[in-house]
Amino acid sequence: MYRYYQIEGGEEAWKPVQADYIDRLVADKHPMFVTVLATDRLTSKETPREEKLGLKYLGPLYVDFDSADIARSITDMQSFIKALRTRFHLTMASYRVFATGSKGFHIEIPMENFMPKVPKAGLAHLPLIYKRMILDLAEDTIDWKVYSIGMGRMWRQPNVQRPNGKYKVVLSEEQVENLTPELVDELTSSPVDLEKQAAPEMNLELAVLFDKHSQDVGDKLRNAKKRKPMDPSAFKTPMPSIELLMMGEGVKPGAGFNQLAMQLAIYARTVGMPEDTLVEKCKGLCEKHQSDGRRYNTPQKR
Repeated sequence: MYRYYQIEGGEEAWKPVQADYIDRLVADKHPMFVTVLATDRLTSKETPREEKLGLKYLGPLYVDFDSADIARSITDMQSFIKALRTRFHLTMASYRVFATGSKGFHIEIPMENFMPKVPKAGLAHLPLIYKRMILDLAEDTIDWKVYSIGMGRMWRQPNVQRPNGKYKVVLSEEQVENLTPELVDELTSSPVDLEKQAAPEMNLELAVLFDKHSQDVGDKLRNAKKRKPMDPSAFKTPMPSIELLMMGEGVKPGAGFNQLAMQLAIYARTVGMPEDTLVEKCKGLCEKHQSDGRRYNTPQKR
């Protein structure tokens, strides 16, 4: 298995390292970023999506809370942890919470909490499975871009000083419960020792959620392969109705956001529109759509 790292981040090239040696690399080079997931093959940003879908991954269930307003990130992160406790009876001893030293928080839940035996060779489609799991617990400031299929997603490292002088640091349960923007600023001002994590305990409720979405993702991808692709040339002419829909104009009252998003995603895939371009074009729809369900009831979630 391979992970990737960046010493400074930004446009720096992603360098691979065998996952077994990641601790030694971190101790020697103190990289700013290391991928949160490992991949079973060496790959690159230029690798076609179809090949990336064949990758296998290993790594924790991860969540990124990110907002320009740190108070919103705090509220959502605490709400998420409350759901882990009340819905899955998962204690904070089973996972880690980090303040990133900027606008948000990271949560990492080891795979051993929801898998009886973690396969050394990795699991296919893991970022997609994780995204569906977290959608069941959606909060407004969760960053959904971190679940893209690819090289494993760069993840800021604890206790490495950021350009703003702050650090990503692990939080205790008491700190999480009493967190304020002022306390976050204080806690991230210096490194915090990472104590050895307690041995994870199998959580039956979380395991069922993982199995459910693992099956769902597998079924959807298999069904997608069976569909006969449309000729992309059929979409080269301008489509004003699609453009208006992306801007949130002319939407039929009561039309569900998930249905609209699926249709636009199918269109984007067919014409070869990159995911980030689709999201950018659909800002109007995300801002204007009226959703009454919890999953899509804010622009950030949409």
